[in-house]
Amino acid sequence: SQVTFAGYRFSAQDFMTMSEYLDARYTGHRSGSSREMYTVTLNKNFRDWGLSTYLNYNHQTYWNRPTNDRYNLTLSRYFDFGNIKNLSLS
Repeated sequence: SQVTFAGYRFSAQDFMTMSEYLDARYTGHRSGSSREMYTVTLNKNFRDWGLSTYLNYNHQTYWNRPTNDRYNLTLSRYFDFGNIKNLSLS
């Protein structure tokens, strides 16, 4: 099993992430105004069943837009099909 946590928080409204800066530079307007973001990831392998699980939660807030929450669940199974080994089905 593996658990990972990462995040950031900006204290100034006019601060831009690199991607926001590049968008503003090339499009002429600022598309977002990030305030904070954090993500939690859980991974677990079940070797006896050849099954891997991946759960991700992403929370992002903005200065000028509603909060965005995303959830992602992935299940992957490895198997053999005839002479072909270690195929993955997700």
